[in-house]
Amino acid sequence: MYLNVPTNEAYKLLNAGPVIILSTSDMEEHLNLTPISWHSPVDFDPVTKILLVTDIKNKAFFNILETGKFVICIPHATQVKLVKDLGSCSGFKENKLEKFQVEYALSEKCQFAVPNGTIAYIECKKLRVIEEDAVAIIIGEVIFAKAIKGSYRDRLISEKEAGKTLHHLGKDIFFQPGDLVE
Repeated sequence: MYLNVPTNEAYKLLNAGPVIILSTSDMEEHLNLTPISWHSPVDFDPVTKILLVTDIKNKAFFNILETGKFVICIPHATQVKLVKDLGSCSGFKENKLEKFQVEYALSEKCQFAVPNGTIAYIECKKLRVIEEDAVAIIIGEVIFAKAIKGSYRDRLISEKEAGKTLHHLGKDIFFQPGDLVE
């Protein structure tokens, strides 16, 4: 027996992966962090390509258009407050790193903020942008990636504490992965 799901809520049935924190900067080196839930790898040979979906009014979108690069930070499941805080205000109106006292290091290639405690980060260069109404699809190519020890071994080890990712189900509802199913 199935329940009808409104077509405008069908996206809630899919889980594209963990919430990410998108790290960007404008040309004046004003760093910005924003959570994004809609993303997917789209290729891996010869290097990984990643697709992001974002609102075209988002500060991160403007920063990516301006600089041509971005960093995907993968927060640990314990960083739900950080994710909620970063999503609660506009990067156009506030310096989120200062407002929420985000402790961070700079990524190796792009020199963008990577919040302390994140599981991994992936530095990308913008390949293509497709705008559709109020959203944009950004396709980027990975130029560098790092993961903390104990969270990665040929894959993200989400069933272990070091690799526990955070997943968004809508509104203020999040979950973390459980046990490995074999």
